[in-house]
Amino acid sequence: MPAAPDPVATANAQGAANKETAFWNAMMGNMNQETPYGKISYTNNSNGVYDPNKPPQFTSKVELSPEQQQLLDRSQANDLAVQQLGTDQISRIANAVSTPYSYNGLPAAPQYSDINALSQHGEEALMSRLNPQFQRDEEALRSRLINQGIGQGSEAYNTEMDRFNQAKNDARMQAVLGGQQYGGAEAQQMLGLRNQGIQEYNAQRNAPLNEYTALTAGQQIQNPNFSAPQAGNAQAGDIQGATQNAYDNAMARYNAKAAGQNSLTSSLFGLGGAVLGGFAGNPSVGAWLGQKIDGAK
Repeated sequence: MPAAPDPVATANAQGAANKETAFWNAMMGNMNQETPYGKISYTNNSNGVYDPNKPPQFTSKVELSPEQQQLLDRSQANDLAVQQLGTDQISRIANAVSTPYSYNGLPAAPQYSDINALSQHGEEALMSRLNPQFQRDEEALRSRLINQGIGQGSEAYNTEMDRFNQAKNDARMQAVLGGQQYGGAEAQQMLGLRNQGIQEYNAQRNAPLNEYTALTAGQQIQNPNFSAPQAGNAQAGDIQGATQNAYDNAMARYNAKAAGQNSLTSSLFGLGGAVLGGFAGNPSVGAWLGQKIDGAK
């Protein structure tokens, strides 16, 4: 009967094959690459020699082309200079934000009372020009009516005076509307001056911070792009499976041989029984066979 395979030895052999396969996969996968913009190279601690007790460790090194390296050096120098300007700007930022944010000192926002006062002021300004004219026109109307023989208190007199007063009231209403327009325009101007002051104040306060942000927001140089290596992927041999298959085949051959031997033995025993039965019917032959057996002993 063939000896059964040692599972520990088989597992150890499979593990050793797996480790060696992994080593060569790593050696094939970490390949050096070169582009017009630079190259990447790999070094390992094994110098390409397989050691089952020392897994390989790789170090990658990226090198730019001379032109790209020059651009990188200049860019870094410029970045350092700009960063220094940004550092100097921090003190200005501190001064700008050292005082609390406030709109004190800016033009005041117009209030409702301010608009009413401005409207009243506009109305009074218009009426100051109309009232003297009204007085002159009223005196002229009175004189004309008297000269025409229309006395005060008469119906014709009152009709003419009512017409004059109506025109006078219409003029005053126009003055009121004109005053409101004047007050609204003045309020809009006040509000515009305040908004302009706020914008100027914010711009002055935020200017150092905006300048710092602009100085320190430069773009960085990028490394050249390398494609992923397309290395072969070797697979370790199935030592455990092969060992088991070999053992199964050996057992199959052993079982076949044992079955053949058992069949032959059974046939011989059957033949021997028949022969002995024939000898038992012949005493002389039986005596002769007994002598031969005693002599063989």
